[in-house]
Amino acid sequence: MFNNKKDSTSTGSKVAGLIGGTPKHTLTALLDAGTAFEGRLTFSGTIHINGKFTGEISGNDHLVVLDKGTVNGEIEVGTLEIAGEVTGQVRVREKIIITSTGRFRGELEAPAGSLEIHNGANFEGTCRMGATTSGTSRLTLAAAEPSRGK
Repeated sequence: MFNNKKDSTSTGSKVAGLIGGTPKHTLTALLDAGTAFEGRLTFSGTIHINGKFTGEISGNDHLVVLDKGTVNGEIEVGTLEIAGEVTGQVRVREKIIITSTGRFRGELEAPAGSLEIHNGANFEGTCRMGATTSGTSRLTLAAAEPSRGK
């Protein structure tokens, strides 16, 4: 009765595993669709949010905001994948990916070369990145599909 473990892929995630997807990123917790939470979340491991979260999130590991997920507040994590919507102040220590369905609005602070924005993603706000060895910041955009003339 209580031994039924929910498969993390049952949330319909198109983003899980973009950063690593290995046992290093074993799912620790899930805030699924239809669930709302307000407050402070501190975690280790991997957290998937497919519901609504308002408040502060902090952890050294991996946060995934799935396509139905919305986060409004302050985030400080190791890695962040956005397929849903994030609004607020965000600081990542390693890597951030905004997928084609992802929407970000706010202030982002990340290491140089750690931001990946896929074709179709929405980024509205500011981004401050650490300097690379050449003294400039680098933004990685995923390759767009070739357009077909009409």
